[in-house]
Amino acid sequence: MSRPQCMVWGALAVVLLVSRAVGVAPLRLRRRPAGWLITFSPYVYAYNVIIVSVIVSAGVVGLVLDLNMEPSRAVRMRTPTKRILWIVDFGTVLLSALVGAYEGPYRMNNMIEYLNELRKINKNMNIQSSKERVRMAILLISYFGFILVMALDIWTTRSHADRLNRDQLISNLYLSFSYTYMTLILLQSQFTVGAMAVHSTLKNLNNALETQTDNEGAYKNICGNDDDGATFNGEKSVNVVRNKKYFTGHFTSEQSKKTRETVRHIALSFSNFCHIVTEVTKCHEISLLLLLVFYGIHLVITPYYVSLAIHRL
Repeated sequence: MSRPQCMVWGALAVVLLVSRAVGVAPLRLRRRPAGWLITFSPYVYAYNVIIVSVIVSAGVVGLVLDLNMEPSRAVRMRTPTKRILWIVDFGTVLLSALVGAYEGPYRMNNMIEYLNELRKINKNMNIQSSKERVRMAILLISYFGFILVMALDIWTTRSHADRLNRDQLISNLYLSFSYTYMTLILLQSQFTVGAMAVHSTLKNLNNALETQTDNEGAYKNICGNDDDGATFNGEKSVNVVRNKKYFTGHFTSEQSKKTRETVRHIALSFSNFCHIVTEVTKCHEISLLLLLVFYGIHLVITPYYVSLAIHRL
């Protein structure tokens, strides 16, 4: 039995390619003229689970060693407050990486399903995205900024370890934090790009519905009501009736079929969107919950470290 598959391109293709390499997208990607054909791969899933498990294990070992280290030689946990904040922060990131790797098949299969539904809607309504280059540029800039921040964090940690005679092994094991934090960013990117695709299609559907409504209104204004000719006499009344019959017949013969098809496609597309939104929720619900926990924790952690930096200055 063949596995479900779909075609992706643009920003979503970039996210899935990077996610596959990092370990949170167990997919097989094949290049096609129109983009990338994706399908679930059990071999890539095994690779993802192994690599993420090894790196998370290294992070846990580093966390335990740092916890038992003397405060003067500790890398991240030199005070009781920093100890608590770092354990919660690093633990959330490690858990997110594990969840991202182990639930990969469930998430990818749901993603393929709702992307196929979107593709059907776009094909039926002849919808094409006009902002894919903008999304791609924003995505690449975001990834570049993330890599820059992570490189700065690694350099700061290693330089402090060398200068202040802190444990080098723990400093090396903490490199896993950058990797697992990258998986968290990629899980967020998968949801963001997928949600943007859903929003773009829904917006285009609303535009199509608005256009169709405007066309109906224009037709009614041209044809008028049945009593439009009642206020005229003689030749004027005959002309109004003739014009009305012409427009009515013209609309019926050339536009009626197309209008019925358009309305039918719009109605079916809106009914399918309930299923699509449900699939998006099922696909990313666990990842989003962990993201909310992570960012909620940083509402406390970030002000704490900022206040420490100000106090040192």
